[in-house]
Amino acid sequence: MVVDEAALVGTRLRFSTEQLQQARVETRAPGILTIPTLALVVQVFPADNALPTLTTSLRTAHEEPLFAELEAAARTQLGDPDWHICGARADPVRYKPGSRCLIRYTLKLEKVSGERVARQELSIFGKVYSDPEKARAIQAAMQQLYAQQMQEGSQPIFPRPLRTVETLGLTLNQAVESNQGAHSKGCRPGLQVLRPHSTRAVEGGTLDVVIPGEELCATAIALARLHTSAVRLEGPLRTGAK
Repeated sequence: MVVDEAALVGTRLRFSTEQLQQARVETRAPGILTIPTLALVVQVFPADNALPTLTTSLRTAHEEPLFAELEAAARTQLGDPDWHICGARADPVRYKPGSRCLIRYTLKLEKVSGERVARQELSIFGKVYSDPEKARAIQAAMQQLYAQQMQEGSQPIFPRPLRTVETLGLTLNQAVESNQGAHSKGCRPGLQVLRPHSTRAVEGGTLDVVIPGEELCATAIALARLHTSAVRLEGPLRTGAK
């Protein structure tokens, strides 16, 4: 649900009886309901009026245009054009309505060599943006940062950029897995991995607070490299509030 700031009173919505009586409901697209007089929009994920390519970016069937892009990205990462996708799944990881969505693509791959068939599973991260030009600019910067990282021979911090699907405003990048693995029970998604968490002690009922030192250190190194890099990003600097 997206509402106008003026309609908010704390955590509540404020509408007059007259406004509600005169409210006119519009359905401009499947999954999107709009009430213009109340500045209210209700959207059923993945429908997003300001992020129109999100739905297409989640469709991984063979006949969908995204399929060939995912296959090309997988071949780039593996350095082998003989791999083919035999199954693909898209899982949303983080979503900011009207702006962007991070998607994890899990690909099942096959490669035929004579009578032998090799199989493996590969994860790729995609990020779809409301502005395709922003996706292009960000991916271009990532490519420069990755190239500089490889040239210096330093420990890899930035994931490898694989592909940009300009028609969707979608970037595809290598998935950097944790030592625990992508689907382990203890794996925490997104920014949660940087936050202290509690674990119950083996003996007794006390809780141990775990500080994610390794993750925080890796993040600090990545930020330091970014700010000392010769790569210059296009446009104004982005702050955390934006």
